[in-house]
Amino acid sequence: MHDGRWGNVPTINGKFRPEFLVKPGERIRLRLINGANARIFSPQLEGLSADVIAVDGKPVTQIFPLDRFVLSPGNRVDLDIRLQSK
Repeated sequence: MHDGRWGNVPTINGKFRPEFLVKPGERIRLRLINGANARIFSPQLEGLSADVIAVDGKPVTQIFPLDRFVLSPGNRVDLDIRLQSK
């Protein structure tokens, strides 16, 4: 069946909108995976600065900001996120 993922609830590690405690100034590596078989996602991280450091498990030759990146079914992207200290 190629009717895509049912529903409109993306999850993080199987949970809907989980919370993670982080410290100001901390850097986080985040891997986004499109587990849908027929939908395309364009991840956006509002209020965060993120750089793409790997695509589909392979390091990029030149790190670039996550301005607009499209995740096709089965694609992965690794991000370096810098949290701002207040």
